[in-house]
Amino acid sequence: MLTLVEQSEPLPSHWSDLKAILRQRRSDPPMRLYLTAYAALGMILARLGDLDGAWEIATRLQTIDDDNEFGVTLILAILSPQEDDDD
Repeated sequence: MLTLVEQSEPLPSHWSDLKAILRQRRSDPPMRLYLTAYAALGMILARLGDLDGAWEIATRLQTIDDDNEFGVTLILAILSPQEDDDD
């Protein structure tokens, strides 16, 4: 999905440039698809054990996803160590 959107939309490859475009156009259907697919990639990377890659995606998305529309809070909660409540 990421590749399909990248083929139809002229998106920059550098994150700082891409972030500005995604923040500005996050309500546009192609950008929503891109952000949803990017969040899904973060979940897949976490599931496959690439926690650093998943963390990078989640922190990037967190700068764009102010309303938690793309599940960034969930990804970060999964990746963050949990304290045991067995006291």
